[in-house]
Amino acid sequence: MSERAPRLAATALTGYWDADGENLILGCSCLRASKAEETGRFQTRLLSNPWDEPGVETATLAAYDVSYERMLAGLSASLDRFHGHARGPRYWRIVAGPWLTAYLTTLCDRLLVAKAALKEAPAASFEAPSPLPPARDTAEFLARLTTDDLNQRLYGEVFRFLGLPVIGRAAAYEPPRLRPAWKTAASDAAASLAQAARRLRAPEAVFSSLYMPASDLSALCLASGFRLQPTLGRISTPPDSATGDPRRATLAETETSDELERLAWTLMPAHLPRILMEDFAAAAAAVRREWPSPPRAALTSVGWLLDEHFKLLAAETVSSGGRLAIAQHGGAYGMFDVLHNERHERAIADEYWTWGWTEPSSRAAPARIRPLPNPRLSRSAKRRPEDGWLLVTHALPRFGYTFYFCNVPVWPRYPEYLAQRERFVAALPEAERARMSVRLPVEDFGWDMSTRLERRWPGLHLEAAREPLLERAARARLVVIDHPQTSWLECLAAGVPTLLFWDPMLWRMRPSALGAFEALRKAGILRDAPDEAAARAAEVMKDPEAWWDSSEVRSAVEDFRAGWARGSRDWAAQWAAAAHELTEARP
Repeated sequence: MSERAPRLAATALTGYWDADGENLILGCSCLRASKAEETGRFQTRLLSNPWDEPGVETATLAAYDVSYERMLAGLSASLDRFHGHARGPRYWRIVAGPWLTAYLTTLCDRLLVAKAALKEAPAASFEAPSPLPPARDTAEFLARLTTDDLNQRLYGEVFRFLGLPVIGRAAAYEPPRLRPAWKTAASDAAASLAQAARRLRAPEAVFSSLYMPASDLSALCLASGFRLQPTLGRISTPPDSATGDPRRATLAETETSDELERLAWTLMPAHLPRILMEDFAAAAAAVRREWPSPPRAALTSVGWLLDEHFKLLAAETVSSGGRLAIAQHGGAYGMFDVLHNERHERAIADEYWTWGWTEPSSRAAPARIRPLPNPRLSRSAKRRPEDGWLLVTHALPRFGYTFYFCNVPVWPRYPEYLAQRERFVAALPEAERARMSVRLPVEDFGWDMSTRLERRWPGLHLEAAREPLLERAARARLVVIDHPQTSWLECLAAGVPTLLFWDPMLWRMRPSALGAFEALRKAGILRDAPDEAAARAAEVMKDPEAWWDSSEVRSAVEDFRAGWARGSRDWAAQWAAAAHELTEARP
């Protein structure tokens, strides 16, 4: 009798695991704390992750960079041919680049992991449903990427490409929830008001998705004398058709000798969003009707990623000789060693408005850097501290390198970040642990953070991050933050007593930022080890305000803010002036 082949387990969907044989676990994304009892009934073995092999990350990212540029050029040519107009690579880098980045990054990771699994077990089996119909747009595609369902299907496609006979299975699919009708109605009403305002005064420049509240958007419009106005258009996509454009199939015929590129072209007919194919002509025509003469400049913070209307308008703007500026929207920018979304933003923009840092432009990131104060960093917290203190946490999708390559932290070591958080909690004196609240992300992507903490510390106070951070932080005597994303910069800028800790080997910084972090370490604001941070928190909690007001800490915070978290009461005037200069600089 032949030995039973092991089953490859690529997701936490245990219905695809083998109940009677060995299951080879492809990564930490398969093992959920909330399903520990269920998965414990299976025979499992966690495979080593190929990203941990020496030199793999450097070589893979270098090869990815070459593949991305070749694929962008090939996709641009195909889309120009399909849509009958030579728009060129920059146009498609703006419109299709965010999707291509997520698509190719995801395939790069899944291909690397799948090949390593087959090297370990070449006779293994895998079971998966059929691929899904194409997503409507980039937003739906990215929403799918975070799910076990999509990744089970995607791994099936990758294993088939590698020659593994995949066991098929019918499976229903629950699509992402549609936008609530009231939100659509509100957006449409706001768009109508914006169009009416443009009839009263045509703007020099437009903005969208600036990642700030309505009060700040109003202040910006006023400061510019309404020369800068919002564009609030929305792409209305028709219902999905049972039949797609037959030209999709020709994408799979693209010839290349590179394995990642062959995989990406082979699978592309099933994954290219409809907004770039079937729905593109109508969407582009709608934007041109709304803007027969494109604005002289366009500005966004996050619209470059999911706002299809803004991407089309921005592409039309630069194609007609206008300018595009992107404003930094959160932490990590200018700091992280690997951050491909920053690189994309700086590749498509003429100017990149930072929170204070600067870097030389490069061929891969040619945008001119303009440091400006940000409204999110321009307000002090209205302090009314109570007795307790706050631990602020972080979550990322479970599946490796979803959306783009970045070390937040280095994949596949995210469970080490979760473990360090628990080391911090364990090292606290019991009295301080009782006074602490743990602020957990509303969406934790299946990491089951509350389950992990509650099992170890029943009664630990947990809260979902629904209240705005600075409002919640204002009531905390001390805020401790375990990751270098956006929260800590906002708290430092708002004057909230803030203690930081993270492992610098997990959250790697680029050389130009290392000195700034070392200064925070010397001032006792940043700790690398969770047990050291716990001891520091207990000491600081004796009098957080006195610690925060000490000359050493205050000087370190002020110096750091000047370069990385700049704020100003006249930020709106500075932004308005920068936007006006942008329109004047047009060729």
